[in-house]
Formats: sequence, structure tokens, C-alpha cells
Amino acid sequence: MNKLGIKRTLLISAATIIVGLMIAGFCSAESVSYVIAALTLITVGYAFAYGPLFTGAISTLNQNEMGTGIGLFNFTCYLSNALGISLSGILLNSNISKTIHIFNVNEKLGVYTNAFLFFAITALIGTIVYYVSTRKQVKLEAE
Repeated sequence: MNKLGIKRTLLISAATIIVGLMIAGFCSAESVSYVIAALTLITVGYAFAYGPLFTGAISTLNQNEMGTGIGLFNFTCYLSNALGISLSGILLNSNISKTIHIFNVNEKLGVYTNAFLFFAITALIGTIVYYVSTRKQVKLEAE
């Protein structure tokens, strides 16, 4: 992370997650091996993102605020995991994912294909928002 920097490491991890989600979305009907490879990529992406996110979260805190900041960061991570699982369940059980066939690559697994590709698009949008907002921040600091 020190050689690449926080921003590059986060962008690489986001790209790894997006590629994993795309593989899961397009290739999950082919073989279980594709699902395992996709989930491995997604997990690796999250693992690489944790360090830079942690560093960014606590880098601006004073020494006496460090414990609270670490606790809040961990709480946010656990809460986002729980919300992600809940939203996944809602999406998989909703009629929207069964009736909208934008990404329906396979009839049997259309709900899962739609969900994985929806998550890939969501991750891509989040990455773009992060990149644009950090670019604007760098420009403001330069002025």
C-alpha cells in the first residue's frame, strides 16, 4: 500500500471487486469454478480495500480520538456488511429482479445474474464517485 498509495490501492481493489462481480454475473451458469473464482476475486478486493480505508479513516484523528475512530470504523464495516446481505436478500426475493431482464444471460439463473451485475454497476458508480471526489479535493488543496 505504501508504494501504490491509498487512492491507487482502493481503485485496484474496486476493479478487482467489479471484475469478480462481472464474472459471477456472466459466467455463474457455466460452472461452479467460475463462482469460486468470482467470490475469491471479490474477497481479495475487499481485503485490499480494508487497509487503505482504515488508514484514511484514522489519519486525520488526534491521538485521544484514535480509539473512538477505530471503533466507529469497525462499526461502519460491520453495519455495511449486514446491510449488504439484507439488500441482497431483498433484491433476490423481489419481483423486480424476476421481471426486469436487462442482464438476463441465463433463464435459470436470471435472478442471480441480475443481482451480480446490479452490484457490479453499483460498485462501478461508487468507484467513479470516489475518484471524482478525490480529484476535486486534490485540486482544491492545490489552490
